[in-house]
Amino acid sequence: MIISKKKLVWFATCILLVLLFLIWLYTHPASSTVKLLLFKRLNLPVGYAYGSVIRYSEFAPAYEFSNNLQNAGINQAWKIFTQSKGLAYLASQQKLTPSAAEIAQDAALPALASAPSGEVRKFSIVTNINRRRLAAAWVKQEFQKDRRYKMLADILKVNSQADFSALTMKYSEDSASKSFGGGLGFVQKNSLLPEVVSSVDFSKVERPQIVYSRYGAHVIFINAVDTQDLLEPKYDVYQIFFKVDGFDQYLEKKLAQEKNIFLLD
Repeated sequence: MIISKKKLVWFATCILLVLLFLIWLYTHPASSTVKLLLFKRLNLPVGYAYGSVIRYSEFAPAYEFSNNLQNAGINQAWKIFTQSKGLAYLASQQKLTPSAAEIAQDAALPALASAPSGEVRKFSIVTNINRRRLAAAWVKQEFQKDRRYKMLADILKVNSQADFSALTMKYSEDSASKSFGGGLGFVQKNSLLPEVVSSVDFSKVERPQIVYSRYGAHVIFINAVDTQDLLEPKYDVYQIFFKVDGFDQYLEKKLAQEKNIFLLD
């Protein structure tokens, strides 16, 4: 099939017009509104947080664009967004339960504030919350390969504190709580690991539950609930802990392998 010269000229002209439009889109200050419309229409990636690429549809409901932000560009809007209530919103959307301190620490990360325009390195924003989620998945995978994983079958059948404490003395690798039969005392949720708070069903009394953190595998046993303080109940918590090493080394290798994500600005 032979393409006529007229068609080739027409095709080349179309490509040139598209290229000129893209150059204008990236360089002309007045194009900010057009960019926002493109982001909205195509649902393009806006940023990267907590292990996921965040698209416009997830970003927009949590933040109202002012004229100043439109003029600043979408990338700058993302930076401002992450310094405000944005990270807390994104964490809640992904069913994560960070503390206010974690959100503040994540928002202050230099990588978040100084990411070059149009480019965000995957996992360069290694937030506390994202690291927690990565760790839980990796530790779970590694622990399931370990011979100690077989011990869970017996532990998860227990339905009394006395039996759980007996197994704690036999299996637990946390010397501090082991000396008390695994007991952590009556504690409020905010004194427990964030992984425990987000993963444990605190209404399930006398039923062991498995939780994974960057430190290892935790079998949590809620023995009783003290509801005298209606605002913040206290829980009689027991733990059997299995240590799993190597997450920091795994994360370091993963960071070295990740590539950049290109974002329109």
